[in-house]
Parts: sequence; structure tokens; C-alpha cells
Amino acid sequence: MEVEKIFKSSIVERGRKQIEIKTDYVLRRTRKKKQRFCLNAYIYTPSQLGIHNERYSKETFFHNFVSHTRYKTPSMSFDELLSPGYELSPLIRLQNVFYKKDNRQPDEKYVIYELKTLLNIFQKELRLKSNRLVRGIKSGKYAEDYILENSGTLLDQVESIHRIIRKLMTETADRDVSEVVRKAFSWVDEGLSLRMEKSIGRLYNSLSKKKILPGLCERSIKIISDEIDLRQQAGYGTRVSISNPGRTEYLLYREQQIKKWAESSMYMSQNETKTIDRLIQIMFGAAAAVAMTFAVVASILSLRWFDSGSVYWAIIAVIAYILKDRMKDGLRIFFTRFIPRFIADKVQIIIDPRSGVACGKTKERIFHRSIDTVPSAVQTLRYKNKDVLLKELVSEDIIQYQKTFVINSNRLLSEHKRISSLNDIMRLDMRQWFYRMDTDREFRMHYNGETLNTVKIDRLYHFTIILGMSEVYSGIEEELKRYRIVANSNGIKRIDEVR
Repeated sequence: MEVEKIFKSSIVERGRKQIEIKTDYVLRRTRKKKQRFCLNAYIYTPSQLGIHNERYSKETFFHNFVSHTRYKTPSMSFDELLSPGYELSPLIRLQNVFYKKDNRQPDEKYVIYELKTLLNIFQKELRLKSNRLVRGIKSGKYAEDYILENSGTLLDQVESIHRIIRKLMTETADRDVSEVVRKAFSWVDEGLSLRMEKSIGRLYNSLSKKKILPGLCERSIKIISDEIDLRQQAGYGTRVSISNPGRTEYLLYREQQIKKWAESSMYMSQNETKTIDRLIQIMFGAAAAVAMTFAVVASILSLRWFDSGSVYWAIIAVIAYILKDRMKDGLRIFFTRFIPRFIADKVQIIIDPRSGVACGKTKERIFHRSIDTVPSAVQTLRYKNKDVLLKELVSEDIIQYQKTFVINSNRLLSEHKRISSLNDIMRLDMRQWFYRMDTDREFRMHYNGETLNTVKIDRLYHFTIILGMSEVYSGIEEELKRYRIVANSNGIKRIDEVR
């Protein structure tokens, strides 16, 4: 299996002073039943910013760092969603539940899970297909016949899916179903409608700007207006209003709310274990025992040379007591620092959101590195295409974030037929990194061939992040990717992948 098919990564900005690192890991069956993935992120920062061990501890890093593991949204075409013979389609599964002659109350958890999965797949597929059409229309790549055929098919499919869901909603009125299931259907109905309005609206805008296919434009307008009216009739209240900005704000809020609800079926909860804390407490007890043993032995030995209660015996007892406390404190510091090195700084159990059963474990570590302790392959990539003299001048602090996954992939693939890979999403708040940045502007001259003008330029800083991804024991070489974050004192300006 090729490396590109196992790992994917990206780094994007989330706000002016926050980045998101997203990695994908493909699941596959193995003889050992489990897969072991490892992510290493080497973060190079300019030394003048002071992002080193004394000012930026492990605790500070984890305080500014959040990570989530989730299933990647399954890839399923609209043809597959609508195909009666495709047993993995959540739409077909829902129809099988509500159209069978059994009048018993359907399984609430099962129905809600399939509804969430349907909405996730629908949003992903419609976004991808509509974006592809919009790009082709804007670039002039697609002929009008191609646009008309593919857009028409797309609109037919999304309308069919939405009609089926609305018909199923009427079935719930005549069935013994819980109020939670009815509410879930209404949320999916509203979510489908909002995504249709958004994607079809973008398609209409691209067509109208090119002034092509007026019939397709009219159909797009009709679908959007019908969806707005149907949402109003259902009492959802999600529509854009020019005269009432609050209503428009509510639409955006509601859209995000429904999206997060649907995606909750894919996010794996993470419970932090107390293993490290328990081991440290055991070691603290051992430290106290060792220190007390030393004090008792010193006291007993002193009786061989001095009488109990004598001045010399008392002096030795005081010294032994002082050394006992120092020994206990020293051992406590030693165990606090070095136990995480052998285990991890943070250990979490991963819980499958559908079954509620533990399906894996993650371990996270932070290291403050010097150039000499960074792997040679990473250093080579860091200074690739750099001037030799510039390399000698660069002074940087290096943080290594390491995360290892142990995933029971065989169990997950057996229980989730639609799942093929995991997403790991990490966000790092970098505000503390900007405190020491200079706010000065440089002035340079620009000559346009006729006049000489003064140009103000912000001073820029470069952060380099090298991601290393590997599957342990797979025999596949670690894949390295390099990213450059360009920033000034106001925040991140851009993020580039350096090839």
C-alpha cells in the first residue's frame, strides 16, 4: 500500500492566532487486530520569541492545545444513497425501519444514528459536487450541455432525497415513536434544506454571472424559494432577512448547531486516564519510605557511638531529619519529571460514539529539542534549499509534539461498514507566541519606472512545522511534510506547504 493512501495532513489557520492541524489515517485489517500510528510535529520558532522550556512548559502547551479524534465522513454517492439494493445507505435503512409492517417502536438510538449519518453524507456529497460544478463554470472548463446534464441530475437527486425524508416524517406521526426521534427528523429536514439553499445558491450565482442556461437558473430559484417557504411552514424560522439582521444571525447559528449535532455521531470521546497520577502517587509513597528508612537507620547507627539523649546524638538526629526531607523532596521531583518520559505526558482512552466501548488509546508527549537531538531526516527537510550561510545564522527553539494511536481497527471495521479512516483534528492557540514580536514597520522604496514611492512593510516572522506520520510495525517509511507559517505582530498572514 502506498504511503499517500495511508496518511494525509494539512495545516490551516483558524483565526488570526490559532492553527488547526488535521491528519487522516486509513484503517485496515491486520493480523494483530490493532494498528499503531505515530505523529511527530516538530515546531521551529525564532529564538527571540522565547518559546523554550523555561517560558513555555509542557503544561502551558497542553493548556493551549486541544485535539479531537473522529471518523471521516463516509464517501457515498447520491446514486448509492438512493439505490434500494445498497444496504449501507442510511436512507434505505431508515425506509426499511418505517415501511416494514412491524408496528413496534423502532430503536431510537439506531434511527438517530442513521439520520445523523445521512445528513453528514448528504452535506459532504452536495458540497463536493456543487463546488466542482461551480469551479468548472467559473473557469469555462465545462460546456453548457455538460453543465445542464450534471446540474439537472444533481438537483433531481437532492430533491428526491429530501422528499423521501419528508415522507418518512409523516410516517412518524402515525407510528409509536419517541419525541426525540420526531425532533431528530425535523433537525435533519432543516439541515438538508439549509445545505440545499446554500449549495444551489452558489450554483445559481455562478450561472447568472456567466449569463448562461436561464432555464437552469429559474429551476434553482424555484428550489430555493420552495425550501424557504417549507421551512417557514414547518416553523423553523431560518431565513435570511435584510431588514432584520438578527434573523440572519440566527440562521447561521442554527446551521452550525445542526451541523455539530450531526457530526457528534462521528466524534470519538476521549477519557483521560489517571495512570500517570497513580504511578506518581505510588512513587511519592516510595520516596517517603526511602527517606524515612534513611532517617531511622541513621538514628539507630548513631546509638552505637553516642548515648541516647546526648548532644551529639541530637545533632545527628537533626541532620538526619533535614536530609530525610531533602531526600524526599528530591525523589518527588525526580519521579514527577521522569515517569512521564517513560509513559507519556497525557494518556487517553478512545471511546466509540456508537457502542460506547473503548476502541483505542492515545499517548501524547512534549519534548523541548536542540538541533543536535532532532532526527537527521527532519533537519535535512528543515534546511532544504537553504543558503549555507543562512543556515548557520538561524537560531531557533524546537518543540516536538508526539502522539501515538493504538486503534482496534479490526473491531471498528467490523462494526462500522461505512467507515474507512480516522481524522485527528488538533488546534493550537499561539497567542503567547506573539507577545515578543516587534511591531516596527520597515520603509522601502519602490520605483515604477517613472516615480519613486515609499512603501511600508510589516516585519515578518517565520515558523516552520514538520509533520512526520508513520504506522508502527508496518514497514512503511515515515512520511514527512513541511509547512511554513508567515506571521507578524497582528497574527498569521498565511500558511504555505513547502515542497
